[in-house]
Amino acid sequence: MSALLSFGMWDVMAEASSPRRPLFGAVLALSLAACAAPGRRVSGPYSPYEKGERGVASVPSETTRRLDAPGSGGFGGSYSRSSTTPSSTSAPSWASAPLSWSKLSGIESWLTTEGDRAAAYWRVEGWLQLGQGKLTLARRELVTEAGAGGVLGERLQGARTSFEQVLVDAGATRSQRTRAQVGLSAAGALLEGAPRPATFTRGKLVARSKWGARRANPSNMNSAGGSWQRITVHHSAVENPPPMFDVRDSAAAVRDMQRVHMDVRGWGDIGYHFLIDPGGYVLEGRTLDWQGAHTGGSNNARNIGICLIGNFDLDQPTPSALAALENLVNQLRSTHHIAGNQVFPHKRFKNTECPGRHLLAWIERYRSRG
Repeated sequence: MSALLSFGMWDVMAEASSPRRPLFGAVLALSLAACAAPGRRVSGPYSPYEKGERGVASVPSETTRRLDAPGSGGFGGSYSRSSTTPSSTSAPSWASAPLSWSKLSGIESWLTTEGDRAAAYWRVEGWLQLGQGKLTLARRELVTEAGAGGVLGERLQGARTSFEQVLVDAGATRSQRTRAQVGLSAAGALLEGAPRPATFTRGKLVARSKWGARRANPSNMNSAGGSWQRITVHHSAVENPPPMFDVRDSAAAVRDMQRVHMDVRGWGDIGYHFLIDPGGYVLEGRTLDWQGAHTGGSNNARNIGICLIGNFDLDQPTPSALAALENLVNQLRSTHHIAGNQVFPHKRFKNTECPGRHLLAWIERYRSRG
């Protein structure tokens, strides 16, 4: 995996005398033009491992990210709604929420589940705020947080795709089209200087080499030792997690999880065989040549471990994550001839709340179908 290129504040300060003047000019112009109100900082511990597996381990790292105040998404200025704008009583819940990666994830979910049935204004506004939000946060990371180059490029491309969606929507108002055109131009200017992101294909397995896995230590693992007979589903149970709006954030979380499992717990590799992120990407964990370390002791024998990244006592799994989970479980059952009633939640084997009540509901529905 190629090293990630990061931009720091020193990079930006050096732009005045470097060949990348167009990028610096775009960043500076956007910084001056942005109309977001002063934000607030949200911080909290990030524990990238499934809680309750042989006790609590690791010292969580601290993640602090600046969030915008409520409003227009932090970019593009204010605007006047036309007389056809729906009343505030019909506004989706995300409309007045402060800018954050959680808000953008919520908009994406809303667009896929309710957007087609919503008023045209709010459907377009969803795409617009999604694009503006990605652009604003990518710009901020470029200036203040030394954002990784591949991540930055993908976020800017995502913003551009959202703005293009607004421009082809017949229900967009003149004001919305203008905002989309401004955002599209700004995203394009920043993309000229952003490194190209690595390619990940949703629905396909993200190999260990893609997410940067360390070499496993076979001397500290047990071989699979026979055919697989059951599947156990977990959640990572992170509290106040860092945003995982794209697969590179998730890859970083899985690397941290592997570090905890190997360096703190003393295991030979990450404990799970597969991990699924909120975007529906499936990341390869411990290979199926080896018994997992996810349900404790003899319960790990012939038991495939799948972990969804998130805390599903608090949050609902995303539709993309659940679709990926169902597809993966079906494939594993077909390949290894595992019965439907042999798909279990972690709590079946241990006194734990894992995988959280919201994911537990999905497992119970899946088992009821046989």
